[in-house]
Amino acid sequence: MTRRSGILTGASFGLVLALACRVETDARAEYLRAVTATEAPLEAALRRLDRAFEGSDRSAAREAAREALAAATIARDSLEALRVPPTLAAALREELLFLNHVIPACRSFAAGDGGAAEIEKLRSILRRGRLHQRRGRDALR
Repeated sequence: MTRRSGILTGASFGLVLALACRVETDARAEYLRAVTATEAPLEAALRRLDRAFEGSDRSAAREAAREALAAATIARDSLEALRVPPTLAAALREELLFLNHVIPACRSFAAGDGGAAEIEKLRSILRRGRLHQRRGRDALR
């Protein structure tokens, strides 16, 4: 009888472990969907910013930076309110670090004249921010 109980306990443990892995995978996928949707307006604004840089349109670049600033602020506020399990805390922290690079960089750029030095400074800060974003996404694997 104890042997049978041991077998059932082992099988139950395996089932619980399999369900826990599935729940974890589901939580990661849901988190990624939420973050991607939350940051979609920001990503669109950053694409507009890149196009303005390519066209050397300083006015359009500053406007796109203002749009990116607004979208990043909304995204940061939304993600700060997000409750995640401890296994996703590092991913969320890195995502917030990304946004905390975007916000002051875009604010500064939008307030400036949009010259070459400011563009390079903005791009440099955004590259550093993207590193945090990639770390956060890599933490989901």
